[in-house]
Amino acid sequence: MFHQLRLDSWIEDKMPDNGNNGELPAGMDDSISPSTDFIITDFKANLNACLKSIKSSGTFATFDCMGRAPDPGIYLKNHASSISLPLSDDDAQKIKLACIAARSSEGEGASVASNVWEITSDQVELHSDAWKQRLKSIVTTACIRLGLFMTRDRKFSRTLFDSRSSEISAEFSKLVMCEHGDLPEPSQCSIVVPGKFATLSIVLPTKYSGGEVTLIHTGGKKVFDPSIYSDLEASWTACFVDTEYEGKPILTGRRLILKYNLVHATDKSTILAEKVRDDANVAQLRNLFSNWKRNFYDEQYPRTLGYVLDHYYTNFCASYSLTGRDHHVGFHLRNICEEYGLSLYIAEVELEASGVCYGYDENDELVDWQGNDPESIGFRTFTKEPDRHAILRKVYDLDGTQIERWLDFEEKYFVQQNVFAGVDPDEEYVDLDEEGDALLTENGEVTLHHIYLRTIALIMPKYHRAEFFVGPYLDSASEAYQLGERATRKPRDVASMIEELSSGLVHHPGNLRILNGLEKICKLVIRRSQELQATDAPYRWSEASTRYTPFFSEALRIQILSTCVDIGSKEMFLEAYDLCQDRLPTSSFRYVGVAIIRFKLESMLPKINAQVLMPYHRLRDQYDILETIWAGLTEEADRLETNLDATCKSWLRGAIYKAVNYDSDYMGTARHGYDLACCCRRLAELAPDDIFNKFLPVVKRQIDGHENTTNTILAFLRSIFDEGVSASLPLDVANHILLDVLPRLASRFTVGYSAYWERQTQQIYNFVTLFDRSYQLGLLSELHMIVSKLTSELADGKIIELEEFDTFLLPLLKRLATWLSEKIVPPEGSPIQALFQEALPVYIKRFVHEEPRPPTDWARPRSLIYCRCRDHASFNEFLQDPTREIGRFVMSQWRQNHIQAAVDKTEFYTDIDRSETKRALIVIKNHQKHFLADHEEWQKRKATAAANIKDLASEAELRALLGDLYDRVTTASVPEDSSVVDKTQVDQPSPEVVGSSKSLGKRSATKRKYVESDDEDI
Repeated sequence: MFHQLRLDSWIEDKMPDNGNNGELPAGMDDSISPSTDFIITDFKANLNACLKSIKSSGTFATFDCMGRAPDPGIYLKNHASSISLPLSDDDAQKIKLACIAARSSEGEGASVASNVWEITSDQVELHSDAWKQRLKSIVTTACIRLGLFMTRDRKFSRTLFDSRSSEISAEFSKLVMCEHGDLPEPSQCSIVVPGKFATLSIVLPTKYSGGEVTLIHTGGKKVFDPSIYSDLEASWTACFVDTEYEGKPILTGRRLILKYNLVHATDKSTILAEKVRDDANVAQLRNLFSNWKRNFYDEQYPRTLGYVLDHYYTNFCASYSLTGRDHHVGFHLRNICEEYGLSLYIAEVELEASGVCYGYDENDELVDWQGNDPESIGFRTFTKEPDRHAILRKVYDLDGTQIERWLDFEEKYFVQQNVFAGVDPDEEYVDLDEEGDALLTENGEVTLHHIYLRTIALIMPKYHRAEFFVGPYLDSASEAYQLGERATRKPRDVASMIEELSSGLVHHPGNLRILNGLEKICKLVIRRSQELQATDAPYRWSEASTRYTPFFSEALRIQILSTCVDIGSKEMFLEAYDLCQDRLPTSSFRYVGVAIIRFKLESMLPKINAQVLMPYHRLRDQYDILETIWAGLTEEADRLETNLDATCKSWLRGAIYKAVNYDSDYMGTARHGYDLACCCRRLAELAPDDIFNKFLPVVKRQIDGHENTTNTILAFLRSIFDEGVSASLPLDVANHILLDVLPRLASRFTVGYSAYWERQTQQIYNFVTLFDRSYQLGLLSELHMIVSKLTSELADGKIIELEEFDTFLLPLLKRLATWLSEKIVPPEGSPIQALFQEALPVYIKRFVHEEPRPPTDWARPRSLIYCRCRDHASFNEFLQDPTREIGRFVMSQWRQNHIQAAVDKTEFYTDIDRSETKRALIVIKNHQKHFLADHEEWQKRKATAAANIKDLASEAELRALLGDLYDRVTTASVPEDSSVVDKTQVDQPSPEVVGSSKSLGKRSATKRKYVESDDEDI
């Protein structure tokens, strides 16, 4: 709905396709000049007085007696029986049985109370034709009294929302029987009946007493007593659907009612209104709106007005109707709006007043300043003037369709002045903390909120519709809103509308109608953004600061900027750019480059450095923006078949130097090196001499000023040679850069922290490229220096983690061995041979470790289970004793179980000795099993390391690279100074070392008595 609305607003209302190429429609031409006598306050006061004087010729509820009405011929389908009047006891029982049957079979017709029985219309038939004819007469009379019927021809006037005439129909809803007792509150039907605007209740002739009915509507009150006619006559009551109902108890007898829904016969018709007879009101409205029309385009006058109706309609979309005087106000406004080019909507408005009030007493009950109980004082009052904010919860088109929601609305747009003054709010609440208690301010006050709910007639010029409906709305579906907190304000989607118009412009270049439409959209979004940026109201649902929360999406901002360029509007482009220059995505700066050439805005270039680039702290961000602008500059220059002048080239060179100098904090990352290479390539095109005179001195200063720049320089040099190979950068220039930078890299080379080793596969490629180009230029001494520093850091476990041997070192060695083979470079004396001979022994030492030695005593670590009892202390003492193999613990069974919970069954044997009077827990240390497991793991690591090393190159290549170290390295043997005890020594500990302990070999099954004792129960 909104999509069609906005297209109508941009194109049809303002620029109709009438063959005039965008001329203004009739009634909106330039001949209407602004009135100097127009005063908005007087206009609203006069309009309010005029609309207030409109009176309804009908009432909200009416009652009458039918006299001797025909029998309706009630037939119960489920019970297959007829009901006669007056109602007998037997027929009453039939109704109850039919109600129960319907409830059990279809879940319908359930009794709403113990004394009320309802049967829906699908279970009841009315067979009497005479009754149907009499019903038409009742409907006619009811509508006349409600002020909705034209008595001249018994046809309704045209509806407020439909120009066609239509009739009313009475749709049978249900049969209701009420017996002695209280009547329940009337239930709301869950089924929405399209076009329903009133209800008709016909009380059939059956004697009863009591049941007086009270109807209340917008301050009016009527009391009817159908029981006085119930003996022999029928009576009926008709009222609007939003009328409040109160019923007194049935005292005696039974009341039998046929209920009908009064609905419009035409599907999309809605509000009924009486034919206008008050020519004075019409003339006054025409005079007021004619005066307003002359000021439509004057910025100081409002584009929107909201007239507060008498009644609040909670669900206009479902009920489809205004009631009472609102009928006639709406009818008058509709005709006037059509005549003067205005649009009319129905909207639910919510006004929130937020402020502070007096705080809590000692019992946490809210009181006023006199200490009165809150239940006795009604709604609380603010201690100072509150903040106020209005929104439109829902906006309905004239056919009852909801078209928008959650729109901002200013109080100054209300026709009535001080419309909420002296009126109690509809809702009240205070801010609560996480525990559900009232949140107190520093002064001990609570933040109070009053909510006022009303329905308004929303009036605006047709050309202003899109401007009103386009803009940020409150996201009521967000989690924050559901929790009663601030919710995000989201923008309306106008992107698809721009796409449609732009697509039309492609097929019809220069079409003035489309160009005007695009221009209007851009103006709207720009002006709306400016207004919202300047807004600083503390809204409950919205972000208070709009400056850092853009209301329009990134895609839309790009569209607006590009559209301003496409339609050739220099002024709007500058407005759009100034509005969101600090939040534009990088891709949109291409349009900035195009605009600079197209609109001759070279003076903008220095401002871009200060306003756009400076907030970015990474070279990549600044350079991406510079490249995008440069792409736009060259694109427009190519389109115009001209060359860029020296101003643009000089600006780009200066911006690159500033970006390189400014971004030094990110030295150390490979990405920074790639970005430096991009800058170098661009400078090679603009001014090749500047590379060595200005650019490289900056790079070398950054190398000297930071501890770890290895990743950056490796990535920079590799990218330089990639550009050189592709001819984007001359190869001789790339070689000179390497000759200039490599000595400084070699002297300060360090692997650094592993966090800098991003994309290690790419780092390996960078190393191989460095070795390749350095070999070709004969820079072997620098490579030897790099290899020496690399291997020294490999040996330091604090600098390079063991895992990086698998992810970096071994893959690097394999690539270097492949490179040697491909280039047919002799390995003898090369830096690569030095790297193999120095790095692989370090890998073996750190990964394989020394061979595990057998234990030399019986000491074991303390138990991992923390307990401060004396039993655990005794057990830990036994574990750490180097001379004791066996522990004997004499104690109760539950204490022994406590000890056993701390015993690692993989390292200890346990047994229970019952040979003596007292039970003893025996714990035997098992060094052999623990040692054998460690030795097995060591053998696996050694085999893995040997396999990894042999996989680096062929046997011949490894022999050439490793020389005398080949056998020891390929078998993953540790250096000679780390030799271990021969494995034949690990069978069992020496008795001389262990002292009195027994052998660790297989134990005899012969029962033995353990002589060592640690603890006993006393």
